[in-house]
Amino acid sequence: MDIVFVVRASTFTVQQGVDSSDQHMKVTITRDDRLQWTYRHASWRPLAVGCGESSAYVWSARDLVILPDGHDDDPSVLAVDEDLLFVFRTHIGWLLVCETSVRLVIGQDERSRVELGDVIEQAYWSGGRLHVEDARGKTTAISVTSDRVSI
Repeated sequence: MDIVFVVRASTFTVQQGVDSSDQHMKVTITRDDRLQWTYRHASWRPLAVGCGESSAYVWSARDLVILPDGHDDDPSVLAVDEDLLFVFRTHIGWLLVCETSVRLVIGQDERSRVELGDVIEQAYWSGGRLHVEDARGKTTAISVTSDRVSI
């Protein structure tokens, strides 16, 4: 399945293909029909796309691919050690909502993490805070400051 989306003056096409392993998929990202990058991603969660604070991105179960702003730049990749469910780009950095944790990443560095007691199923913004709902239906509000996340 191909996903096409426009970010500022560029068109990105994301193609998802099969890999030699059932645990992985091949993801090819094309920019403006001239630049192309191919990645091998974990396939047990669906591929997702997002944008925010002038960044466009694609994520899979264990990797976040940040699409380039400059026409000749390459994407950057953030790998995580836990299933990646939701990704939010804020003016501070990246908020990675994983299976049982929420992480604040600035640049390539994880600055702060909140561990939760159960598997996260939903995440949304409300009232300037990130709210996550776990498998038991409990909602936890998480505050984000310039260098940390906290309950």
